[in-house]
Amino acid sequence: MDYATSEVFPYVSSLEAQLMDYELDLDNLLENDQDQTVFWDRLRSQLQIFPRESEHTITHILLAGESVTHPRFLASLRESMSELFGPTTAKIQLATDPTFAAARGAALYARRRQAVPSDRYEKLECEEMRLGEHLHTSTREELR
Repeated sequence: MDYATSEVFPYVSSLEAQLMDYELDLDNLLENDQDQTVFWDRLRSQLQIFPRESEHTITHILLAGESVTHPRFLASLRESMSELFGPTTAKIQLATDPTFAAARGAALYARRRQAVPSDRYEKLECEEMRLGEHLHTSTREELR
C-alpha cells in the first residue's frame, strides 16, 4: 500500500503559517502590559499579509471569536483593509453572534479531524481526493 508520508490535514501553507502569531492576542496584550502602539502596528501588519500575497481577491472577511468586537481591533482591521483596497471596498460585517460563529467553526474543524485522526496516515489517493474537495467546496455548503 502506498501511504502518504505527511500527517492528515497538511493544509497549512507557508503563507498561512505567516498569519499564525500566538502572541498577537488581546489577552497577551493585557497580561504583558506591552507597548500598545507596537502591538496594534504589528497586528495591522499581520492583517495585511494574506490579502497582499494571496492569489485570490478578498471579497468577504468573516470575523469570529470573543475579541472581534473590540473597538481597537475593528479600527485596525478597517485601516488595514482600507490601505489595501480603498475605503469604499473595505466593508466588514460581524456575525450576529461571534461566539456562535466560533463554535460552528470549531465544530467543522472537529468533524474534519474525526474523519481521520492526526496520528494516522492515509493512502496518497485519499489525501489527493480530500485536497480536491478542500479546494472546490464553498463555505456556504460546509455550513449547512
